[in-house]
Amino acid sequence: YDKLFNTQEEMVNYLGLNLYNKKIYLPEYCIEKNKEYLQKNEIKIIFNTEGNSKAIERKKIIEILKLLDENIKEKIKIISTPQRRMEIEKILCENNFINVELLPETSFYDAVYFIKNCEILISPNTSLIHVASVYNKKILGIYSNVKWHIELWKPKVDNYELIISDIETEDTDDLGEIDSKKILIALEHLIEK
Repeated sequence: YDKLFNTQEEMVNYLGLNLYNKKIYLPEYCIEKNKEYLQKNEIKIIFNTEGNSKAIERKKIIEILKLLDENIKEKIKIISTPQRRMEIEKILCENNFINVELLPETSFYDAVYFIKNCEILISPNTSLIHVASVYNKKILGIYSNVKWHIELWKPKVDNYELIISDIETEDTDDLGEIDSKKILIALEHLIEK
């Protein structure tokens, strides 16, 4: 479709499929399972460290979390895939973060529910950015430096900031070198908005 249309939405409209919505169905069991957690814990900022084939390297996660923990007053909740959960738990045990916590184990629906109930999502360009877009959340997206890819898949929300790797590449999964200070500055801008 990208040879004929600028966006998927443009293609769907062209095909006459314009009676759609951008809502995500959440099963009742997911809502019930997580409602109590949300009543006890405010979720303002969620940090997603990976998705599919895009992952922030361990050393960089620690660097980012230290910077955010020292400078951001709000709790940072980390969402993790089951494959990386033990590594994230180890990072949190080895570092004495004050404002960083790991969310409970999550399925995709749980992640959607938590994102629906947060204010800001920090994430590499994964499906969770698009979930946050559905709910018009503030997004801090981390992207590889592939111009056409950024333009096509950037967040579709009112307030977002993009952190783009300094090194141009053709590999949309290569996050390259991420400047942690730029993440802090972008997050401060989103908090202020």
